[in-house]
Amino acid sequence: MRCIELQKIQQYIDGECNADENAAIEEHLSVCPRCFSKLNEMKMLADSAKQAIRSLDCDALDIPAFKVPQNKKQSKIKHIIYSLSAACIIFIIIFFVDKKKEPCAEPINIVQTITWEADANQPFANQDFEIQITDCHGRSTVFYLE
Repeated sequence: MRCIELQKIQQYIDGECNADENAAIEEHLSVCPRCFSKLNEMKMLADSAKQAIRSLDCDALDIPAFKVPQNKKQSKIKHIIYSLSAACIIFIIIFFVDKKKEPCAEPINIVQTITWEADANQPFANQDFEIQITDCHGRSTVFYLE
């Protein structure tokens, strides 16, 4: 009789063979010492792998803390408040500053930028940013919103 293939021995160890295959393998193992030693080696290897997996200390994992985002409704309200504040500042600058001088024929440039490194874990309303307004005379005014 031919010896059993390693794949078939592994299926026998894992209990994946049907009753007829189990009977044929057990009959062959009783007369073939070479296949019987292969079976014992593969069982010892499987047992040592299982033992190594069980010995892993899963409690030692270092999981970083998760920052829970704020309530979206509060974030939207803060965003609206910051936007309205910026609009009020721009309104005050446009209509109440430099009334004594002649009006500019050129448009006013407004640039909004984030001046510090943005934090992706924070909502946009919690970010610090600046508004820079440049008039037609080349004068710049910067407002920092925190």
